Amino acid sequence: MFAIARSRLALGEQEQTLWDDVDTPPLFPAVDPLQRLVHGGRAFTVATYNTNSIRARVDRATEWVNEHTPDILMMQELKCLAEDFPRDRFPAYDVYAVGQQTYNGVAVLCRKDRGITARVRATTLPSLPPAVLRLALDYVAALEGIGFVQKKGLYAQMADHFVADPQARFIDVELAIAPAPGDNQQADDHQADDQHAAKKAHAQEGWRMRLCNIYLPNGNPVYVTTDNHRVDENSDANQQGAASAEQLAEICRLGTALGLTTPKPGTVHSLTFLYKCLWMARLRTHVEETLLPSGLPFAIGGDFNVAPHAVDIFDADRFKDDAICQQESLDWYQSLAALGLTEIWRALNPLPQTAFTYWDYRGGAFSRGEGLRIDHFQLSPSCADRVVDCSVDIEARARERASDHTPVVLTLDVPA
Repeated sequence: MFAIARSRLALGEQEQTLWDDVDTPPLFPAVDPLQRLVHGGRAFTVATYNTNSIRARVDRATEWVNEHTPDILMMQELKCLAEDFPRDRFPAYDVYAVGQQTYNGVAVLCRKDRGITARVRATTLPSLPPAVLRLALDYVAALEGIGFVQKKGLYAQMADHFVADPQARFIDVELAIAPAPGDNQQADDHQADDQHAAKKAHAQEGWRMRLCNIYLPNGNPVYVTTDNHRVDENSDANQQGAASAEQLAEICRLGTALGLTTPKPGTVHSLTFLYKCLWMARLRTHVEETLLPSGLPFAIGGDFNVAPHAVDIFDADRFKDDAICQQESLDWYQSLAALGLTEIWRALNPLPQTAFTYWDYRGGAFSRGEGLRIDHFQLSPSCADRVVDCSVDIEARARERASDHTPVVLTLDVPA
């Protein structure tokens, strides 16, 4: 059942994981990206940018937008309610936002003068299947049974996160992109009838695609120790001493059923890490049951909080216990490839190349080159076929009071 998450996911007998730094061929030949535009197409840019509080960094965000004028801008980590998004600072864009106080929040901004019509299709991912939800709630109860009560704040009352997720981390928008001015003129006399019909339909309805903006949970800490309980001081569940062997065996049994690996000795997997894994499972369900059946090209972009390869971390050994590179995280990330999706920056830039998208504020990480590549675009086959380029704008991170992330820009060739 749910243990499919821990299988090799259509990899057959191959035991190699994304974390192995093997050489991969480029998806496209090494040519000038603009040469990939087919005759009659036009470049359409989609950027993803974790702003780390849009109100605190609105000057940097508007500065970047005015310089690059993307057709679409996907923002993560707004840290404000949707109604508090500073729309007046982005007058050239229609804003579709999902927010919450202090934490998370995602938005899709569509340029008003580019003929883009947007329709919000979803702001939450599918619910967990009942059997999986039961296991998750049993896991919460088992941890509470040995004295663990999730700390207050973002992850307080963790069971509620599995029943009806309160965190603003997802928005799915359907776009219709009208032809550029003058592109809907009568076809040449020599143009085939079917080409003319397709062009006429595009002129009337616009080229359509789905765009999902995600802010995937961080998931840390991965483990909590069983002999040093993190207990809410107001809880009645306070206990002393280590958990019994029977209690730990039950927690491991539930974790295995939920797709978690065997925890390190003296630890169990945290609820925040389980939330990350189940969030990724729900994302896969949305791809499998909604996006693929729609028949439309689609892209999933944003802050994935996953480093797919060791080279995507400046010091992989230092992060060996971090949620961004745990086997569970990598398995779920790879499961998107098993559905036919392509992580497009990596496809264009084979190993051992990398381009970091995040640098911690602490310790001068940016100046020391100590970054992570955790912001990505995952594309459906019909969307990947239209890729012109995908690039990381490192310069934006060098500016004063910048976000700790930097924009990643995807360029597509859309029908004119």
